[in-house]
Amino acid sequence: MMYTTFSQLPFHDIDYSDELHASHIPPEINNADFNPLIDNDLKFDQQSNMLIDHLNLRSSTLDNCKYHDINIFNNFTGKLPDSNHLSLLHLNIRSVSNKFDKLNELVHSINLKFSIIGLSETWLNESKMHPFLHNYTFLSSDRIGNKTGGGVGLFVKNHINYNIRNDLILPKEICDSLFIEIIHKNKKNSIIGIIYRPPDSNIDTFSTIINDLLTKINSENKYCNIMGDFNIDLIKFHNHNHINNYLNTILLNSFFPTISKPTRITKNTATLIDHFYTNHINLEITSGIIISDISDHLPIFQIIDYDLCFKNTSIDYSHYVADINSLNFDLSQADWSSVYNADYKSAIDTFNDIFFSIYQRHLVTKEIKINKYKKCKQPWMTPTLLKSSQRKHYLYKKYIKSQSPNDKTTYTSYNNLFIALCRTAKKQYYERKFNQVKTNIKKVWGVINSVLNPARKNNKNPSVLKIGDEFIYDTNSICDHFNKYFSEIGLKTLNSIPDNNIDPMSNLPPPPINSFFINPVTENEVLNMINSLDSNKGSGHDSLTPSVLKKSYSFYFNSSYLCYQFIFYYRNRT
Repeated sequence: MMYTTFSQLPFHDIDYSDELHASHIPPEINNADFNPLIDNDLKFDQQSNMLIDHLNLRSSTLDNCKYHDINIFNNFTGKLPDSNHLSLLHLNIRSVSNKFDKLNELVHSINLKFSIIGLSETWLNESKMHPFLHNYTFLSSDRIGNKTGGGVGLFVKNHINYNIRNDLILPKEICDSLFIEIIHKNKKNSIIGIIYRPPDSNIDTFSTIINDLLTKINSENKYCNIMGDFNIDLIKFHNHNHINNYLNTILLNSFFPTISKPTRITKNTATLIDHFYTNHINLEITSGIIISDISDHLPIFQIIDYDLCFKNTSIDYSHYVADINSLNFDLSQADWSSVYNADYKSAIDTFNDIFFSIYQRHLVTKEIKINKYKKCKQPWMTPTLLKSSQRKHYLYKKYIKSQSPNDKTTYTSYNNLFIALCRTAKKQYYERKFNQVKTNIKKVWGVINSVLNPARKNNKNPSVLKIGDEFIYDTNSICDHFNKYFSEIGLKTLNSIPDNNIDPMSNLPPPPINSFFINPVTENEVLNMINSLDSNKGSGHDSLTPSVLKKSYSFYFNSSYLCYQFIFYYRNRT
């Protein structure tokens, strides 16, 4: 058995007290550096000494763990090298439903768009709608049964290719967990996990299952990062044997923590219970804590020099006609006689061939870059409210540092006013939206859906299928079961319909007594339809924009036959 002396592990030089006075919090926070394995006189064997040497190389990561307000964090991340990092954010949110607007505010006030955002204590269940963040997919592991609180979730950027690792999920009776594996073509895959351990869970039992988990991950030889609220105060390692044993379990599995300062700060206590663990020993890691008032836990972040092989910008193409007058002239000079002389079906194809052969000669294609991950703030957040949000963060940071009753009163009053103004702005925004679309039921439902924030469709294939009491994880078996179900459902439905002697024709209404007549298409009808088109709409697959149609329609009216061909084509393409 291997032993670790207290003097070699974190916080050995700190005189920690559970009842930390408010006046002592700032210096304790600033000095509580979690930097294990600084010296080299541990009684480890040769293999463990190699691990220590690796961890000593990571001491700068722990030394650089600092507190950041929003402005400092934006300046800090703006100086990072321009490459694709794996950036992680974790927050114990204590009800994502109630705190979602604040989470949205935080995400959109930060310039860095995190690759993955982990939430613990989501307090979600099957009856609650899952949250939606722009450009993210939400994955959730909710609490089951009658248990309150708990639950974890991951917001994963849409561009990331990943698989859900259900085989890594820990026992629900001990903790909540969720794991995914990021797929990388050119290097080792990276496993990302989030864990919430309730405070009443047994630490020794938890240490055992963590040891089994990390052993399994190490056997796969993959990168791994685990975040979460573990409710284990690492500051207490030196006077708490259970925590010391837990920490040894982490270190002996070649994982090390990257957060070194308290993450939950109250008037009387400062505890480090929100953790990041990583085995990225040879990669550059930047970690820290963001000052935010979303909950009584501060958000923690970790940025790793791990290329995700994507670009924030994508290439698209803009099509436009450089000279509309030249296009109109060529259309008016074209020989349309083959359209007149063709039969009905051939006339449509001939019309299209002549038109688009001329149109393509005048079409200019321009390459444009589109930022797919452009910041998308809440629509009711006015510039004034955004400035007020920065002021609110500043007052919270001031209160957290001083723990002064006056600073708390100032922050609380300002925060209450800010929340009231945001609610009023949100209410007025949606009132205007509903008034604008109240005559169009489709658009009304569009606004309703935007209010409810429904989870967008997830195009990823299901990773698990439940049939009866059996869970199926093999992708080929899942496909076979889906194919079997849909290939047999028609026959099963038919066989389930009872026989009867009712004539199906008896369900149809009586035929009309008189026939009906359709008036011929007129030039004015076509003209009105063209003028009603929205010039700001984009083109379809044929690159023909409404703007071009509105500016080049005059040649169609040389004859009623061409007019008819045009309106037939237009109606079919819409």
